[in-house]
Amino acid sequence: MIKNSETEIFFIGPITEDHGQGRVTKYTYQILRYKFQIDCINTHIKNLNVVFKILRSLIILLKIIFYSIKTSISKSRNLVYFTPSRKHFSSYKDFIILLGVFILKRLNIKIKIIGHLHGSDLLKFLNNGYYGKLLYLLYNFTLDGLIINSENHKLFALGDHFPNYKIINNPIEFDSSIIDKINNKKSYKDGKIFITFISGPSKEK
Repeated sequence: MIKNSETEIFFIGPITEDHGQGRVTKYTYQILRYKFQIDCINTHIKNLNVVFKILRSLIILLKIIFYSIKTSISKSRNLVYFTPSRKHFSSYKDFIILLGVFILKRLNIKIKIIGHLHGSDLLKFLNNGYYGKLLYLLYNFTLDGLIINSENHKLFALGDHFPNYKIINNPIEFDSSIIDKINNKKSYKDGKIFITFISGPSKEK
């Protein structure tokens, strides 16, 4: 397959099989890399050691800054794809990404930025304190699009007023054992399939 050489993508997100967000990010990356030139930063940090996490986070921030400089002298159309964070420390990368793109746009650099939101607590985080409100303004002034899962997801993303939502349902995979159980009607009764949904417990969910 011939890749689109006119568009370069800077892809930032957790690529892992450890959780749902990581799986969707992995699928998205696998699709895009066959069509476009991609620089990728995997933000998944498996080692939970505090010192390692800080060092790894600093490396990620330095890579983002390097890409911003590279983009400023690039002649290609540039697209940034990233997964927004909903925690204070990990949101620093979002701040650097959004601020960098905001500056590049003001310099008339050809660049667009797309966020792919997972989770239901972004707006709550952005409404908390001066830093959250500053980040909220950067989202609204900089984002060209925000991918969400449903119409109701808007209430927990950037609110109803944000004009550039794109609703895309997350893919769901069933392994063969589940399919076999459905086919054998072990999870099927009176025309209904009974499914138990288990996710990370939180007040918002």
